[in-house]
Amino acid sequence: MMVVTDLDGRPLTDVVNPCPWFAARLSEPLLVEACTAEWQDLADDPDLEPRFRTGRLGFDCARSFVRGGSRLVAMVLAGGVAPRCGPQADLPGLYHLDDPQRQRVIAALPRVAAALSTVPARDERGSDKKTDKRRAS
Repeated sequence: MMVVTDLDGRPLTDVVNPCPWFAARLSEPLLVEACTAEWQDLADDPDLEPRFRTGRLGFDCARSFVRGGSRLVAMVLAGGVAPRCGPQADLPGLYHLDDPQRQRVIAALPRVAAALSTVPARDERGSDKKTDKRRAS
């Protein structure tokens, strides 16, 4: 499952391809709060390299940063993955990935983030900032 969030962990997109465990609980307000807190923890992690880590809800997530120029502005996250071991490892409804699958996800995250980094930012009016700059000149 994937989602794009701001650096405070607030979703900017819908969760795409949610795991069955997450989809069954999506309407629970506490789940959204817990995910937002977990996603903020991922934003605060100083390690820039994407890697899976087990979060507060017991499943694995990984992230890569989206840039706006030279600034970090958002994150693309992959999650809903069963940890390799521990009490949640056999939890039904999570995605179970073997090591090669985990590596493919980790390799894909920076590519997705880089693609999102090339999308022009829009201001509060919905205008394309790059287009507005060209019009002003």
